[in-house]
Amino acid sequence: MLKVVEVGCGILATAALLVIAGFAIVYAPRWHSVDFGPSPATTDFSRTDFITIILTALAVILAALGLVGAIAGAVGYVAIRSAAEKSAREAAERIAAERAEDVATRVAREIVIQVAQGGSPRSDDAFAEAEGKK
Repeated sequence: MLKVVEVGCGILATAALLVIAGFAIVYAPRWHSVDFGPSPATTDFSRTDFITIILTALAVILAALGLVGAIAGAVGYVAIRSAAEKSAREAAERIAAERAEDVATRVAREIVIQVAQGGSPRSDDAFAEAEGKK
């Protein structure tokens, strides 16, 4: 989960650096005090172009953030599911062991009683009787 967050932060940082670099490339030549004449690369940009670039960068950043959230959600779902399966398995094994011990104790008790009374021990009958006496 931590690795997903690190990757997401890396994506967001890269997007932010790309926005800053784009801003520097587009507007930095206009801030020079020395005028070398109009530059073909900077003459076509206006405030609306700048706002468009910023909004596009914002959309890219939000998309990256959404992707990171989706990946984190999937990883979290898998982690919760595996933890729930493990917990259910442990509980089922514990309950099955308790139930098996109870049944085995009852069957052994019935066999001992049958032998003590002079009868022939039949485990199938004793098991059926033990199950019926719950």
